[in-house]
Amino acid sequence: MSLRQLFVTSVVIQYPTDTRGTEGGQSRTWTTRHATMPCRIQPLSAREAVLYGRETEKITHRLYCDPAYTVEIEDRITYDSRTFLVKGVRNTDELDRLQVVELEETN
Repeated sequence: MSLRQLFVTSVVIQYPTDTRGTEGGQSRTWTTRHATMPCRIQPLSAREAVLYGRETEKITHRLYCDPAYTVEIEDRITYDSRTFLVKGVRNTDELDRLQVVELEETN
């Protein structure tokens, strides 16, 4: 079985753009990078959540996808009515077979 057959979820990837207004205030807008990226999202186990709780980042979910898709730290992922912020991205074997994205759910 191919890894890609396990990518049964489709998400939207967005990247932030920060702009300054005329009075110096900053606002952030989101632009779609990938409208339908196939992937698999899994919540962390209780043990993994505790281990990550000791670190500086809060990680609640992991996303697995094809590394051909660009995903960067600070991107936003939307899935159904849920929103996640990207906290880390790694190419697990450095052979471009599987990309793992660490997420924090925001709502």
